[in-house]
Amino acid sequence: MKKESEKFFDIRHPKKRSERIFFSVPQREAITPPPLPFVPLKTARPILQKIGIGFAILAVSLTTVGVIGFFDLRASAKSALPRIERGFQTARDALTNLETGKATYAFKGVKKEIDTLQSKANRYGLGAISSLFSQAVPALKGIPVVFKNAGILTASLIELTGNLEDTSRNAASWLMHQDGGKLIEKLAGIQKALQQITEANTALKNQTNKLGYEPGNELLGANVELYRVEQFLDSLLGWLSENRLRHIAIFFQNPSEMRPAGGFLGSFGDLTLSADGVQEIKVTDVYDPDGQLDVNYLPPRELRGITPRWGARDANWFFDFPLSAEKTLSLLEQSKVYKEKTTTFDGAIALNIYVLGSILDIVGPMKIDGYSFTITKENFLSEIQREVESGADNKAGEPKRILKLLAPKLIAAIGTLNDEGKRALLQKLREHLTAKDIMVYMRDVPIEEYFKSTNIAGAIATLPEDSPSEYLAVASANVGGGKSDIFLSQSIKLSNKIDADGRISNFLTIERTHQGKNKKDPWYKATNKSYIKIFTPLRSTLEFMEGGTARSIPALSSSQSKFLKDQDLSTIEGSTIPHKEFGASELTESQKTVFSTWMNVAAGDDKTIKIHYTNPKKINLGADTVPYLFVFDKQSGSLSSLDVLFEAPPGYVWKESGSNLLNYVMDVLPARVSIELTLLRDQTAAETPL
Repeated sequence: MKKESEKFFDIRHPKKRSERIFFSVPQREAITPPPLPFVPLKTARPILQKIGIGFAILAVSLTTVGVIGFFDLRASAKSALPRIERGFQTARDALTNLETGKATYAFKGVKKEIDTLQSKANRYGLGAISSLFSQAVPALKGIPVVFKNAGILTASLIELTGNLEDTSRNAASWLMHQDGGKLIEKLAGIQKALQQITEANTALKNQTNKLGYEPGNELLGANVELYRVEQFLDSLLGWLSENRLRHIAIFFQNPSEMRPAGGFLGSFGDLTLSADGVQEIKVTDVYDPDGQLDVNYLPPRELRGITPRWGARDANWFFDFPLSAEKTLSLLEQSKVYKEKTTTFDGAIALNIYVLGSILDIVGPMKIDGYSFTITKENFLSEIQREVESGADNKAGEPKRILKLLAPKLIAAIGTLNDEGKRALLQKLREHLTAKDIMVYMRDVPIEEYFKSTNIAGAIATLPEDSPSEYLAVASANVGGGKSDIFLSQSIKLSNKIDADGRISNFLTIERTHQGKNKKDPWYKATNKSYIKIFTPLRSTLEFMEGGTARSIPALSSSQSKFLKDQDLSTIEGSTIPHKEFGASELTESQKTVFSTWMNVAAGDDKTIKIHYTNPKKINLGADTVPYLFVFDKQSGSLSSLDVLFEAPPGYVWKESGSNLLNYVMDVLPARVSIELTLLRDQTAAETPL
């Protein structure tokens, strides 16, 4: 009988790029994954997806009218509908890419088509005919209503995109120049346009019912989405308009030293905001408030070897960013720095170094008084890291001084960008939001819930209860491994196999390569020492693991035994189940089962972890079509690729590939990968004679 480690090499997975890959399969069909667009504002998306229904209604109502001139109008409508649909598709794609000007142009094209049809209807007198013959032909009565609401809809969408364009380009400048009232005015305009769109959608749905056409819940669903956005804007407008100072923490997370929610939080900014705009930006070394924290908390077990107590610097220990952000803000507020001033934070924005690089790329190089070098997008990481670790500022006892001077200059430069610079910055910010380089947390619940729904909150995905699904996330924490993560690449390969009885087995490899061997600075070529957590569906079962190691946790000192324990941290650590035979542990965090282990990778070396685990839920096979969902959450700041091979159960194929195998490969990962698949009963196999 084969050992588990020998069985692992039999799992079917293709060879790619490296002979170290142990999966193999003679043949398989691969498909190119569809793009996963990031939609930073859902104000337009549900409308754009459903709006074609309104014009389908128009076509249906027109084909019921038996009056002079109708056939010409019907022919014109049928000819216009494809152009209208293409216009909405163009607008939707443009909004996805934050190209609001292009979207506005497309909406205007749609409006022109509708106006032309309505003009022709007026020329034939169909409005009067609809009133005259509406009792005999009830469908006639719907023509003016459909035209009216279609016109309101397109006009409102044009107004919406115009306000979005103006807001996205100028919001930073308004806030920096104490013109916050302009931002509030524009947001109110967006909210008004949404209300008009909702009313027009409702009217179209009512008219649809009168015409005997049932579009299902699509229009209703669009209105639900619009209502949610309106509620968000209502909360945001109230939040911005309130006559008091707001404090937003800006976390500067350094992915050179990874932590589960992103990079190490060495510095942060306190952005003070009023209804007029930004009042102050103060950058602080995180060790300043941590040094004035009178309350002693036990740190996470895995950090006890490097720190005796917990502070804001280590509070981004949770993969779920909202939880990490709340812990960090709470610890900051308990420090004398903020407690004595009764300062509280309304939220936090996490930025990593890739964002700062993009800003420098747009605003240009920056010379800071007192330093011999100029900060550019190419050298900012190495120069700032060198100054912090061993420069004159470090020797003077103020290692983060350069960041305190650089951050306000960057933010001020953003406020003075021209239109071209604003467009470039907007595009870069979209890319960073998509890549999870920026995460936003707000203590205002409606605002935070909206950010979660748009996937910029950095929250862990919640799996649906009513359909088969699989989940994966890999998060690492650098514990005593220098700043080596910036030169550590990670390859994640998963073979996801569904058996004949619906049982889901997962065979995962995580290969990590340290490319910092030839770097000059010692902190980059230090051995990477990482605590790795693999997040899987709740109650998953670990069958096998190799490649990781266990690490002993130092015993508590007599003074530490009196320290307070964070409740969330204690709950997670209290759920730990050791798997000594695998050098691993199992725990529960954020409603996921987590398998954890340690891995050390020397500079110039590479190592691999291999894991076999099973999903607790079986797929209910038997139907001709079975939906299946796979979700992967990226760790902010990580340099990872993803390769997933899906294997259908016997008697089924994947609709998306037409085969029992489907391969999904991504070298550059977005914040979240959601792959919706469908299993189809294999009719070819069913018809094959025995």
